[in-house]
Amino acid sequence: MMEEEKQKAHELGLEPEVVFNTLSDLTVLAIQTEDTHESLMEITGYGIDIKFNRDKIHSLADVESLLDGVKDLFRELIMKDLIEAPESNEQKQTPNE
Repeated sequence: MMEEEKQKAHELGLEPEVVFNTLSDLTVLAIQTEDTHESLMEITGYGIDIKFNRDKIHSLADVESLLDGVKDLFRELIMKDLIEAPESNEQKQTPNE
């Protein structure tokens, strides 16, 4: 659904309201460093639904193709974030560095 359609449905009161529990219903998907287990990225939210089209995934090559697409999607998101908000992403250097 496009953003305009979502906004229009919301304005017309056609969007049902859903209530979530703030802790138990929160989904957190995190990517961490192997050595220190520090979070590099998190996807968090309520009602996150991840679906795989199993009718199209039949082989290891299909899985690899899917993973390439996921990689490309996140590359776009990361680069957009870095370009749009460089000041919030700058590393603070300590005096010893």
